[in-house]
Amino acid sequence: MDMQDEKLHLDQYIPNINWMENLYFGGLDDSQGVAFGVHLKLRPDQKRAEVRCFVEIGDENCGFGGRYPLGEGYAYPVYTATCIEPFRHWRIKVDASGWPFALTGGMMGLEIDGAPPTTPFGFEIDVKQTLANGDWALFKGVSSADAAGHGHYDTGISWSGELRLGGRVVRASGLGIRDHSWGPRNFREMYGVWFVGAAYDEGRSYFAGQCLHDENGLHGFSYRIDGDKVKLLPRPDFQVLQGTDRAGEYEKVLVTTEGVRLICNIRKHVFMPLLPERYLSADGFATVETEKGPSLSYAMVERGTLYTPAQVEALKNKLGALS
Repeated sequence: MDMQDEKLHLDQYIPNINWMENLYFGGLDDSQGVAFGVHLKLRPDQKRAEVRCFVEIGDENCGFGGRYPLGEGYAYPVYTATCIEPFRHWRIKVDASGWPFALTGGMMGLEIDGAPPTTPFGFEIDVKQTLANGDWALFKGVSSADAAGHGHYDTGISWSGELRLGGRVVRASGLGIRDHSWGPRNFREMYGVWFVGAAYDEGRSYFAGQCLHDENGLHGFSYRIDGDKVKLLPRPDFQVLQGTDRAGEYEKVLVTTEGVRLICNIRKHVFMPLLPERYLSADGFATVETEKGPSLSYAMVERGTLYTPAQVEALKNKLGALS
């Protein structure tokens, strides 16, 4: 990856199409029952930035979504990301008030009409990366890379810092993943998606992949990152061992491909609806078992689907305004 890839690419946007730039950080400290996620989505054609974030501590959780005028960097009213060293060290700060997931149907990123957010939450964490990045642009002939942006890379991270929820403050640390993508986004190609990004084996070996369903069937790719080496692998297979393969209903998922076998045990489901694309990203925060057994680990297991217009309208009527 070029060092310039860590910077924003808003000057490359193409007017009058669904062009986006996204920056995501998420992680889990399973020993303390702590999880977090923050997603920055930049839409230069609409001159708008969207921030979605959440924190969970024990049996309590809170999420928030807001829309702001597009800026030039990573600083918005509830969120600041600072790149201290490209591909190696970031500092992420969230200071928001939001709603428990019980009021939002598990959705992260809703703005509820007539119900101002009242629960303060946030975090300030250091993010460290010691591994290479998987550059999706190098995986030739894979249409899912176009559907998810012309520029795209993600990898495993370690993190540590302070998380707050209501009156609770916890010092925590764990593993997670980060994702950076930019370019045209064709969500119509993504009406059925399985995705996993996993950090496992005590932070030394990482795996991520995408499995895309479209009118031509099933296709995609996967890759393993081990230190500074990236190995392209075949499309992974996803088998639901507990629950169903519908969004938010899978509790244990087996992911297999050449030389990789992961059992992802879901700890928390988080839903991120995207409009006007009508795309639902249902993310499961999970621990991972490998052939070596359980270990310090983190995985995000996504089951993505497209909403019908009727389903979007039903969500609006049930939950309030959707960001």
